[in-house]
Amino acid sequence: QITGAATDASVVTYHPPFIGGLVTNVEDKLAEIVSVKDFGAVGDGVVDDTAAIQAAIDDSAGKILFFPKGSYAFTQLTVTANGTTLMGEAMLNGTTFIPLNTTGNDVVFSGCQHSQIQNINFRPNVKKTSGYAVYFTNNAYKCKALNVRVDYGFNGFALYNATESEIIDCQCRYMLGVNGIYFGGSTGSYRAVIN
Repeated sequence: QITGAATDASVVTYHPPFIGGLVTNVEDKLAEIVSVKDFGAVGDGVVDDTAAIQAAIDDSAGKILFFPKGSYAFTQLTVTANGTTLMGEAMLNGTTFIPLNTTGNDVVFSGCQHSQIQNINFRPNVKKTSGYAVYFTNNAYKCKALNVRVDYGFNGFALYNATESEIIDCQCRYMLGVNGIYFGGSTGSYRAVIN
């Protein structure tokens, strides 16, 4: 495309290769899945990516947030928006989360609905003394952990005042605490599924 103005992805047309596909532009198509790399996450296991990842989570509410292959170091991450998915490239030899905090929870899903985390391996680089890798709380509803592995953490997964949430095809290995999966809270966590 040749124009007198600056040319970028917003002015390049995208034609889906499907019958009846909706024509849009390349910028909108690429924004359907957001990458943490778009927000400056490094993913080398050394640089603290907390601020970049949390900014990506906050900005991509209700979308898929993709973590390309790499090791992402952070303190704590919080998801509060409905329909937000944290998706790694693969559980083994793909996307690894490197929690930097010795205490507390690593990824918290608080008060959201239909949000999930999938295809991620947790491997702290510090000795954990408390907390969970994935923590569903504050009436989190129909949230999901799918194909997530926790190695050398303290506890694995918690559903604390969460409803109809699911833990599917997840693993906990070499844990330092006592709970692989914990159900609790003042109202309990009910109609949860472990598969």
